[in-house]
This record gives sequence, C-alpha cells and structure tokens, in this order.
Amino acid sequence: MLSGMPVIATNTYENRQIVNENNGILIQDSALDFYNGLIGIYNKKESFNSNHIIKSVESYTWAKIVNSNLKPFLLEKIS
Repeated sequence: MLSGMPVIATNTYENRQIVNENNGILIQDSALDFYNGLIGIYNKKESFNSNHIIKSVESYTWAKIVNSNLKPFLLEKIS
C-alpha cells in the first residue's frame, strides 16, 4: 500500500484496522477467496487512487514506527 497499490489482505483484526474499500480488499484465507479478491480488485481498478492509498497508510512507514514506538521504548529501558 505504501507504493500506492491496492492490496488483497486476509481478514485479521490488524488488517481490518488498515484495509478498507479505498485501499484494498479483505478476504478469508483460501484459494477461492484469493481468486475472488483478484476479481474484486480488477472490477474496482478504476476507483482506486494511488495517492489516497499512500495517504491511508503513511503512518505505517518504518521510520514512523521506529521513531514513535521503538525509540521511546528503548530510551525508557536504558534510562
């Protein structure tokens, strides 16, 4: 998604927090659902917007994760 491409993601708790109709499709974990996800992405290809997809996940870059989560955690441990 950080590349602006819609995703096909398994329907887990964490993926439901991020993936929505504007940036991808949630599926169950089966070959048939993956096939249906591919069809769904294809059928909606005109409605996806790369810039909107990138914006929807910009807080999940490694730099932001490290600076807002890992760094404070490590600094707390060494203080």
